[in-house]
Formats: sequence, C-alpha cells, structure tokens
Amino acid sequence: MPWLPFYACFEDIARLESFLNQSSDVAMIQPAGAGRWRAHRPVHLQTGRNCLWYVPSGPLPLIPVRHGDCRGVIDDPWTGWTEQRQGADPKQPFFGPGHPGVLWLNLHERSQAQLSAIAMSSIEWSGARHANGSDALPARRFWASLLRWMSRHATKIPRSGGLDGEHAEIYALNKALAEIRAGTPRSANPMPFEHVT
Repeated sequence: MPWLPFYACFEDIARLESFLNQSSDVAMIQPAGAGRWRAHRPVHLQTGRNCLWYVPSGPLPLIPVRHGDCRGVIDDPWTGWTEQRQGADPKQPFFGPGHPGVLWLNLHERSQAQLSAIAMSSIEWSGARHANGSDALPARRFWASLLRWMSRHATKIPRSGGLDGEHAEIYALNKALAEIRAGTPRSANPMPFEHVT
C-alpha cells in the first residue's frame, strides 16, 4: 500500500489544505449523523483520520449488509448517504477493501507519547491495489501530484538521529523541519506505535 509519511506543524497543514483545495476534484467525506456520511468541499483537515475522495476516480461504493451481495453505488455523495454496513471503526466511512479514489490522511501535529514532540502524519492510498485498470488512471495521477507537492515543499529526513544521517525516509514540511533543526524531538513511528527521538 502506498504510504506517504511526513512531519507537519500547523502552518504546514494549512499549506497542504490549500493545495488540496486548489482542485475542485478533491472532496472530504465527513459525518452527517449516526451512520451517515457526505462528501464536502472545501477540504478542512482535522487532527486524526481524514477521508479524502478524488472525485474523477468514479462513484463511491455502497457496501451491502451481507457479504456476497452485490455492491451498490452511492447515488449522490454530496447530499449524503446512510451506510448499510459499517466497517471496524464506526467513526470512519466504510468502502470495502479499497476504492481507487479514497485516500486516508492521518494528521497529528503533536505526539501523544511526548506532547512537545512533533508527531508523524501520513497519507495512505489503500485503494492502490485496486487501481490497475484505465479507470484508475485519475487516482494514480492524483497520487503522483501529492508526491510532487511533497517533494517541492518538504525535505526527506531520517526518522531518528541526525538530519544528515542515512536512510532519509520521512518528509518534513518547512515549519516542522525548522522546529526539528532547532531541537524539537520527533516521533519515529506513527500513532499508536510512537517512539520519540
């Protein structure tokens, strides 16, 4: 599963949010009542797990109550829908094993293990394994645009130790990088597996 880990502070998060809102093709899936969800624009990122939908990737699936029954399609995500079957976490919308256009942005500015430390955030594209056909090309392009944006606005650093060490693998957006260079500790792992260095 493609995974894009990064360190970000409040100002960095605002820049990422601004990038996501430059395109009318990116929507956020947010709660609309018990078991209800709706697509919404503009994107307004919150601490925790954010569900993003890249609209050109196609309609969102409606997962049936019973395994083996045919999937439906959510008629109008903008006006909302009621889930027929919830996933393991009822606080998150459930689209089955992976829709090519659904991405999860896990956003944490500060570590829970050490409140003064910068937490590791990430973007997950679990639908990538289902993005093989030509209908998934828009989602692949969107993922590539996220990687390009991150490459332009962040520097890869190791998850622990000195910043000039080997194995640079976690992006640090500008404000977070400045804090880390000034001595602010950083989490070496995402929540709930945090280890602060």
